[in-house]
Amino acid sequence: MTSSNYTSLIAVIDASYGVHEDCNSHSGVLLTLGGAFICAFSRKQRINTKPSSEAELVSVSDGTNSILGC
Repeated sequence: MTSSNYTSLIAVIDASYGVHEDCNSHSGVLLTLGGAFICAFSRKQRINTKPSSEAELVSVSDGTNSILGC
């Protein structure tokens, strides 16, 4: 592993569409630095979305705000 790999920050954000009883989706976020785990969380989205692509956009929006504050 080269030293440049220690400076790579990777965020993975994903959504599961309509998995809760009230049809809300679920978001998950994983943050790594140089291959080492930093933080992760998973939470129910606060709004209902019509298409699954909209659930992905909500997930990215919520996740980006949380990553910047992580």
